[in-house]
Amino acid sequence: MQSTFDLTSFENLNAPKLGAYSISGFRFPKGNELFDKTFYAVIDGKIYALKILAWALGGCSTNPSRMYLIQTPTFTRWTNLPDTPLFTSVSDLVEGNNKFDIPLEWDYHTFADVPINLRLENRGYTNSRSWEIRQSFFYSQSDGCVKDSNTKIEHLVGTPQGMFFGLVQKENCYNTKEECLSAKFNGMDIVDFAEPTIIEIKIEIPSTEVVTRKLVLE
Repeated sequence: MQSTFDLTSFENLNAPKLGAYSISGFRFPKGNELFDKTFYAVIDGKIYALKILAWALGGCSTNPSRMYLIQTPTFTRWTNLPDTPLFTSVSDLVEGNNKFDIPLEWDYHTFADVPINLRLENRGYTNSRSWEIRQSFFYSQSDGCVKDSNTKIEHLVGTPQGMFFGLVQKENCYNTKEECLSAKFNGMDIVDFAEPTIIEIKIEIPSTEVVTRKLVLE
């Protein structure tokens, strides 16, 4: 798994946009069982041989859709394959036998071996998983320090080379703590004393004479 703030490759693929700040409990396509295989499907009234080049998530974070980049002998495009039955041979397609169901796995299996530099964290609770990429840093005025935050996941694409996150930085957030500190403090004036100065503050309490009187009741 890799992440990048450079969206050029995703845009060149015309990849669907996710635009989410987290991914809740979800079943991901098992790419190693999809790629490098030839399938057959009826598309636009013809039987096409096709290969799956990549998959991507699109839509919203609560219920994203799985989209697939398919290549046929005449065109390449993103499509929603659950609406297109796949078969591994023309004869199976004609007979309606052995329909190929795209294998899926739960998020906790997909993210089981996440590299530490990805900072993909499970921020959910016991019965609800919510995965975030925390590669955003902002300066907290109230705490007086740099803190991390979740990062917008603009694209999530799976290819034979792995899973790739295309990230977009939020307003007033930076890619690293150092960038955040530089943006906050670089060039800021420091108004300091020219030399050590001792300021002496005296508190004087005026003294008064004590007068004692007797109380006489008539």
